[in-house]
Amino acid sequence: MRVEQKYNVGNSIGRIFFVAVFMTFQVWLMVSIITHYDDGSGILDKTIQLIAFLIVLRVYGQHKNAANKMPWIILILIFPLLGILLWSLTSGSLLLVRKKKHFLKYDAELQEILPQSQEAACALAATDRGLLEESRYVTEHGRFPVYQGTSARYFPEAEQGRLSQIEDLRRAEHFIFLEYFAIEDRESFAPIREILYQKAEEGVDVRILYDDIGSASMLSFRFVKLMESHGIRCRDFNPISPFFSIFMNNRDHRKMTIIDGKIGYTGGYNLANEYFGFVKPYGHWKDTGVRLEGEAVRSMTAMFLEMWNAMRREDWTADLTKYLPAVSDENRPGVCVPAGVGEQKSVSADRRETGLGDQTGPTRSAQLGRALAGQCFVQPYADTPMDEEQTGENVIMNILSMAQDYVWISTPYLVLSDEMARALTLAAKRGVDVRILTPGIPDKKIVYQITRSYYGALVAGGVRIFEYTPGFNHAKMTVSDDATAVVGSINLDFRSLYLHFEDAVLFHGGQVVSDVKQDFQHIWPQSLEVTERYAHRGLGLRIWQSVLRLIAPLT
Repeated sequence: MRVEQKYNVGNSIGRIFFVAVFMTFQVWLMVSIITHYDDGSGILDKTIQLIAFLIVLRVYGQHKNAANKMPWIILILIFPLLGILLWSLTSGSLLLVRKKKHFLKYDAELQEILPQSQEAACALAATDRGLLEESRYVTEHGRFPVYQGTSARYFPEAEQGRLSQIEDLRRAEHFIFLEYFAIEDRESFAPIREILYQKAEEGVDVRILYDDIGSASMLSFRFVKLMESHGIRCRDFNPISPFFSIFMNNRDHRKMTIIDGKIGYTGGYNLANEYFGFVKPYGHWKDTGVRLEGEAVRSMTAMFLEMWNAMRREDWTADLTKYLPAVSDENRPGVCVPAGVGEQKSVSADRRETGLGDQTGPTRSAQLGRALAGQCFVQPYADTPMDEEQTGENVIMNILSMAQDYVWISTPYLVLSDEMARALTLAAKRGVDVRILTPGIPDKKIVYQITRSYYGALVAGGVRIFEYTPGFNHAKMTVSDDATAVVGSINLDFRSLYLHFEDAVLFHGGQVVSDVKQDFQHIWPQSLEVTERYAHRGLGLRIWQSVLRLIAPLT
């Protein structure tokens, strides 16, 4: 094991620098051209002001969070010419409209590819209507069904997940799909690479999809050629381009390994050294993951194939036929009305009728624990910036609205919308034990300061804040009321919730829920509670944090 400097650069960092310089040159060139044709009559200036006004109206009327709109509105009003150019090249790009249509076409087909099993939906409905409602949102609006009978294992440390992946990869027979935001071709990836070589030689279909920006500082130009020379197909998601495009801002932040459509891995860790302790630039790197085995991996396979084919605008019919065969008729969508479910009240409704102040009855956690005994409902899902459905954010907000006892959340970055902040504080004001775990040692100092800028309002609303003192907390997980857990790639920040392609797994019941809670219980004593520190802030700190909050959606 070795310790490296925090700013150790990788193989392709020069390419990023070149792109940044070239983009800056493009903005300067366009501004220069426009101002050069100003004839001094004021017509150009008035035209720019009119266009700026119309764009501001357009931005204001979009179905987006207000915090996402405000930076654009301020930029366009203060610097009209620069604001118009940047908005036109990014959010207003016609290329983005075409990209959206293409991705939405694939999304529309998911309901046929991934039908909801009536048996699983009815079994969940029989446990608690609140849990069914949380799951139904993902099924109907995310198009990803809930499954019953899939086994799941939780990894409290990323290295445990990596070692388990290596063992499962050795047993692959048909296909291996890897999709990661960042891959580093060094010690942590080396044993995986050798297995991929071997499997490709055996005729296994091996594919690697990685994000070009996420991996730019970690992979050399030779990586793809090396993989392809061994029969491994590679695609870089949204390659870095020196020409402006809004799609450059949308990254593939998912972390998935899929083996034969039977075993799937996901979580917070990428396939790079720092995630597994090979290097320690920020103390102990805390990350988590899950392993699924069973029918639920079908959804993860569909996620990968959709992204793989959508990037090149290819017809995915052949892949679907080969790797996602049609499901049997009994698993086709249908209406689930179990006996008595019309009269069934959720545990939450029972508690409202008896009074929240009544502490003599069993808690919601205890009641749901009994109802879910021996059952595990698993629901992998993806989130895309190409639609207007904020699935990742809404899943957490639904959990907060249903919670009665506790909601514990771990996130490396905390950049919240007003709606999410209100949901967190409202749950806390109802008496729910709401806690948020963030890093004690930052990997990005400016984002760390922005994260802390949200503490004051949350603490004032009753939320407890903890910082992970052993190092950097990169885990993205949530657990609530001994019944529900979420583990995946989604941070609680604007990039993950609004700009990135993400994935996660929603669990109701099963060992994973217990294991995530137990992991939190192990983490709290190692962490520093900073709740009281941010209960009262000085004027200077409040002003500085207000400035940070303004630029937060742009980070």
